[in-house]
Amino acid sequence: MRDWVYLNPDSYEPENTPNLRRKCQEVCLKRLPESERQLLETYYSTAIDRETLAEELGYVIATLRTKIHRLKLRLTKCVESCRQSV
Repeated sequence: MRDWVYLNPDSYEPENTPNLRRKCQEVCLKRLPESERQLLETYYSTAIDRETLAEELGYVIATLRTKIHRLKLRLTKCVESCRQSV
């Protein structure tokens, strides 16, 4: 998965422990239900147009974007929580 720095660029600080961040990302992704992981993977890793993807999933494009946005927020919170607890 991509880094999620772009979600909050104003608070970005270079990391001293990028391996910890990566491990936390992996843990948080594994906690997601398979369907949500698959949605993120399809959204970011395929060459399918996002409007076409939304239609295939039975969503309007705004609903798809909202789902992705909420998933990214959940993952970001999970990663931050994981990093602070270690």
